[in-house]
Amino acid sequence: MKKVLFVHHGSGVGGAAISLLQMILALDKRRYQPVVVFLKHSSAVDLYASFGVNVDEILGLEQFSHTRIWQIWPWQLHLIFRVLVDQVKLLWYVPYLVQKYRPSIVHLNSSPLFCWLPILSFFDVSIVSHIREPLAEGFFGLRCWLIKTIILRYSHRILSISKFDGQPFSSSEKLMVLYNSVDQERFKYLECARTKSQPLKLLYVGGASEEKGILFLLDLYEQLVKSKNGCFELWLAGDFEFRYSSNPLTKMLQLNFGKQKILSDAIEAKLEKIHKNGGIVKNFGVCKNIENVMAIADLLLFPCQVGHFARPVIEAAMLGKISIASKLAPLDELIDDGQTGFLVDHKSIESWKKLLLFLSQNPALVAAMQHKAYIQACKKFSLSQQIELLMAVYDGLVYARGNSASVIK
Repeated sequence: MKKVLFVHHGSGVGGAAISLLQMILALDKRRYQPVVVFLKHSSAVDLYASFGVNVDEILGLEQFSHTRIWQIWPWQLHLIFRVLVDQVKLLWYVPYLVQKYRPSIVHLNSSPLFCWLPILSFFDVSIVSHIREPLAEGFFGLRCWLIKTIILRYSHRILSISKFDGQPFSSSEKLMVLYNSVDQERFKYLECARTKSQPLKLLYVGGASEEKGILFLLDLYEQLVKSKNGCFELWLAGDFEFRYSSNPLTKMLQLNFGKQKILSDAIEAKLEKIHKNGGIVKNFGVCKNIENVMAIADLLLFPCQVGHFARPVIEAAMLGKISIASKLAPLDELIDDGQTGFLVDHKSIESWKKLLLFLSQNPALVAAMQHKAYIQACKKFSLSQQIELLMAVYDGLVYARGNSASVIK
């Protein structure tokens, strides 16, 4: 049996954490033993524990993120300093982990872990880099170039969750597209139909994220409520809590000027206006069993303002629900526009409004598209299919290395 050291970068229960958990649960434990390391403690640790997956190490380090979803800005001086110090600490942490667990494969769960790669290259381990978000260009492209160069040079295989995310590495034979997947045992297809007289239940899964379109969504729903041309309910799921830093200075800055604080106030103000106009908003928060909420919703909305892989879209499709999402890559890899869902201009509230009003009066069309969404999800995003591909990657690496344990060069 070979050991695989999985390293997860993020905090909270996001798509990367859920996808990694699914991979670990579906792993053939007769062939591969997982060892799980998190950079930070978060609610994801408790989620993993609830599924019987133990997080073996929590390092307490910051990630060096430079993606379109999250990147470090020049004015975040305290964060820049912390990140740089933590990358130096890897000179101790990486050898410690390799010597302690003796993995055959190290699986880095996202590009913000690129600083691990040069250090891992001194050990006899196979390295898999998983690209889960599109790289940001930045101001001059230097960080993007550095991350791309290091990943290409030191990774033995590069896995990308979409063709779009993998574009910076497309010239390399190391690259393989491995779509995020859905467990069909958990997300079971349900055939259900809605009548015109029933409210159209719109579900958004993404939490308080401007990149995922929460402000756009609330403005859209306010317009729908004001139109009086249909009955709509808005269901929200995800993390909407605002957390303060334990550092007094950072906490003061967050209270007065922080981006999260500004976003939190904007969401609260928009929700207040919606309630005054008679809108119905239900907040389910962070859902361990999101499939139960999706099963009784009618449509999934994903009005992201920055294009990235939307796990809720493929989960909804596996349940037989169609999605309306922004017309941005890589969402065109998840939705066949007009067949399994709709792709709409991410800046045009009017276009979204017209489409939703039309669909509210045409439940038969929605019902006809639902089965198509399910068929596509089974073909492209089933967990069993993606795990087979991952196992083939691991088997190939182990065969190529010809080792049963890792040792220091």
